[in-house]
Amino acid sequence: MRALCQCFGLCLDSPPAPRVSPVKFSSEFKAEGCVVSNFCIGGKGTCFANTPVMQMKAFFELKVLEEGVFVVGICAQGFNLTQQIGSDPQRSWGLSSADVPFAKDDIVGVAFDQSERPTLRFFKNGRSIDARTITFNAKGMELFPAVSVSGGAMLEANFTHSFVHRPPPGYDGIIRPVNMMPTPP
Repeated sequence: MRALCQCFGLCLDSPPAPRVSPVKFSSEFKAEGCVVSNFCIGGKGTCFANTPVMQMKAFFELKVLEEGVFVVGICAQGFNLTQQIGSDPQRSWGLSSADVPFAKDDIVGVAFDQSERPTLRFFKNGRSIDARTITFNAKGMELFPAVSVSGGAMLEANFTHSFVHRPPPGYDGIIRPVNMMPTPP
């Protein structure tokens, strides 16, 4: 029994499993002009989520708290955070509120599929925006959910759970990677 406990870490004197912090806006990967508070973003510039997307199909939502100009999507590390998503087509892809109008309390859904070739699909209040599907090449890049804001826009993100609108079949909230290997004593 002791060997089984040692192998699987089941002993009562084992330290508790590490608590996984929530997926939220990063305080490290944001433009100086961005104002972030866990799940809300305002100000001016771009901010990444605090974890890359590791799973094949991920979904997240953003609620428009204040109207303005915003872009929601995916960015690769190295993207200039003072720029808007989409300004560097080799490192950023997204949907702009300048192209699809959104009002206060609207919900923007983002479905990201990287199972074959990375593809972004967008939703407005649960309905697909068919003309806004983006397929791109990001081979070998670590990709992050990201939001750009300006002109008074303020959004609230939901990266992981209890979505207002159901994700497409096969998609789930962003799963933060966890190191399952115990650290040696």
